[in-house]
Amino acid sequence: MATNITGFIDGVSGFRVLGSDHTGGGNKTAGDINGDGFEDLVIGAHYDSSVAFRAGQVAVVFGKADGFSGTLNFSDLDGSDGFLMDGQASGDFMGQIVSAAIKATGGSNRTDTDSSDT
Repeated sequence: MATNITGFIDGVSGFRVLGSDHTGGGNKTAGDINGDGFEDLVIGAHYDSSVAFRAGQVAVVFGKADGFSGTLNFSDLDGSDGFLMDGQASGDFMGQIVSAAIKATGGSNRTDTDSSDT
């Protein structure tokens, strides 16, 4: 029996991400990229074809104190809450594999020692 989780996705218990083809195929916490004290997310959409066929796309979503609405749409990111990066050529598959990020002010955000995702 399938369970409808729509009622639980309220921005407090979780949120739904709307991107493009295969959004979430690669995702990872990214540390605090923008230096505001909140963990950020990196979400890949490696089959996105908005620039070129399967060029891919990556969204960096900034964490925040007041959480998110029930739905986060890639197209709504405006720089204050995150940003998008697009692959440039067909078959780039940008976002297929994502990893922890580097702070804009320098230094790694990595806190684990798992070398398999470097």
